[in-house]
Amino acid sequence: MAPRKAARALVAAARAGDLPALRQSFQPGCVFAGRTPLHEAAANGHTDVVRWLAARGEPVDAPDGTGRTPVHEAACFGHVDVLRALLDAGADADATKRTDWTPLMLGAEKQHSECVVLLLECGASPHVRNKDGWTAVHMAARVGCLPALHALADAAGEAWCSVSRNNRTPLHTAALHGQLAAVNAILDRLADARSSVVHQADKSGRTALLEAAGAGHLDVLRALVHAGARVDVANVVRQNALHLAALEGHAHVIAELTTQHALDPAAADQHGLTPLHAAALRGRVVAVQALVAAGAPVDARTEHGLTPLMIAANWGQAECVRELLAAGADPAATASDGSTALSRAARDAKEVYELLRGV
Repeated sequence: MAPRKAARALVAAARAGDLPALRQSFQPGCVFAGRTPLHEAAANGHTDVVRWLAARGEPVDAPDGTGRTPVHEAACFGHVDVLRALLDAGADADATKRTDWTPLMLGAEKQHSECVVLLLECGASPHVRNKDGWTAVHMAARVGCLPALHALADAAGEAWCSVSRNNRTPLHTAALHGQLAAVNAILDRLADARSSVVHQADKSGRTALLEAAGAGHLDVLRALVHAGARVDVANVVRQNALHLAALEGHAHVIAELTTQHALDPAAADQHGLTPLHAAALRGRVVAVQALVAAGAPVDARTEHGLTPLMIAANWGQAECVRELLAAGADPAATASDGSTALSRAARDAKEVYELLRGV
């Protein structure tokens, strides 16, 4: 083992791609701060240095403090020539770092499709899962990297149907992140499995369509509907697409769901909360407006008799209180415990208090 000062100098030379300095003072087995010269050369794209170090027997699969090998570094930063040199030297294409991410996953997540293709050609498995059960297909779907997606599909088409530990498919991931092109690519590739994957619910009961609605991705929602996805689904607490859109304030999604798909704005979840309650809770004024326009009952009651106005007052959502009052909400309504919107108004929400006291 080289002294600390010498090891630091060698690692720095590798990072800079300074091959003459390495030739002059090379000592085998150098490690500084958990990193070898090969890690630094690979991360910074110095193919000549990588080849030189590998030829001198430096361990191509040595992990750093996080479990990353030089192959991880090359794939992460898109250095395809470095990656080829490491694989030619016998590096493990399926090495896993501490969180069980493979180089293939990193290449897909960072959108380095050439690295993905090379890794697959060298035997990397698209079926390996990380600690959360994600595969490289999930990673490519999340960032919408179509070349990587197609390469992975060609290597293992059934990977499109893979589910994570939470029962989430690559379609869930693409829908959540608004990756329309990836959603369409996955739908095209699914063929006979399309219906089952489109309606696959994760452990919270969310389908890809519910993810799209909650994230406000109307174009993705439309693509899923076109592919046969049901709009009238709900998660495990009976929140439907309207609830999820309302929670995040996606008025354009609410308008589409109520006008084009006739979703009932009065639908209640397992606790009796309607989408209007959800919008009031989060202070989503535009969602309140969209739901009122769609005919949502402004005095709907939860299992404890709470109205949207009471919830808005309780959480100090002054603009929602104003909108609900303008829409005809009853400020004198009482909950099961006898409370009113005024009595539930947040103590530090003076504007809410004044609005309710004045009606």
